[in-house]
Amino acid sequence: MKEPTSDWSPNGLVVWTTDFGLENGFVGTMRGVVLDRAPGARHVDLTHAVPPQAIEVAALELRHALPYFPAGSLHVVVVDPGVGTERGVLCGVAHGQCVLGPDNGLLPLALPSDAAFFRMDPQRFALPQVSATFHGRDVFAPLAAALVNGSQRLQDAAPLPDPVRLKTPDPEPLHAEGRRGWRLRVLLVDRFGNLITNAERETLDAWGPEAWVQVGVERIAVQKTYAQAPPGATLALLNSWGHLEIAVRDGSASQRFGLGRGATLELWQQV
Repeated sequence: MKEPTSDWSPNGLVVWTTDFGLENGFVGTMRGVVLDRAPGARHVDLTHAVPPQAIEVAALELRHALPYFPAGSLHVVVVDPGVGTERGVLCGVAHGQCVLGPDNGLLPLALPSDAAFFRMDPQRFALPQVSATFHGRDVFAPLAAALVNGSQRLQDAAPLPDPVRLKTPDPEPLHAEGRRGWRLRVLLVDRFGNLITNAERETLDAWGPEAWVQVGVERIAVQKTYAQAPPGATLALLNSWGHLEIAVRDGSASQRFGLGRGATLELWQQV
């Protein structure tokens, strides 16, 4: 357990990640609550397009965005299938960043292994009427304001040594005569229809350029850039997160193969 420290000091920036979408007023309402209690706060939207209740996707988005925000930022993550239940509220702190969210496994997935976690009191700053379906407005936004304006200090919160933890599946080894492989899982389909998998840079670096991805009867070569494939062709490559993705040049791999989040693929190399 990492002891509570003062290694996070708010810089006034509040970064939002939710599965709420932007078709309604939920996001704006949460911002309004923060601005009412912390008028100097500045707001950035990381994404509100997390698929509904997709904790793993929210963690993936957050993990790869955190290094690009300044120290002192407060990330508020509201992807909360347990809204209205007795699930806890926590903050996670690592490398000068603070993340506020439900104790449902999301924060430990998103933060590095040396993160410190703190149990937060969801009632202390909550709005007078707490809805069972909108804790983003009634619990998380007021608490975010308190963290930004200094009325809630992490040093005064109790350490939480045992937050809920989830395990995302690692690539599974496969064996066949004359070759070695991994069964991969699609973690996310982005807006371009690319299939982002749980194979990361280390796997491809170890295997070299001879590896290929098998999707049904199609054998897909690993390339370095989209431009190496002709328009309409399939390819596999490392994306900006360092994850292996399957793409169609100027098209959608998800539509081409009829695959979505949770689907499995195979990565192979001759031996």
